[in-house]
Amino acid sequence: MTVQITGESYRFDPAATIATEVSLLSLLGPVYVFQMLLYIIYN
Repeated sequence: MTVQITGESYRFDPAATIATEVSLLSLLGPVYVFQMLLYIIYN
């Protein structure tokens, strides 16, 4: 967990961001789809 903006840390930042986004999508994806279905049904 380095906050330094060197060449190496900046190179690994997109990979960590993609990993966290994929994990968040895998966790929150079904909930988001369920909320969208409820929104479409009741509107």
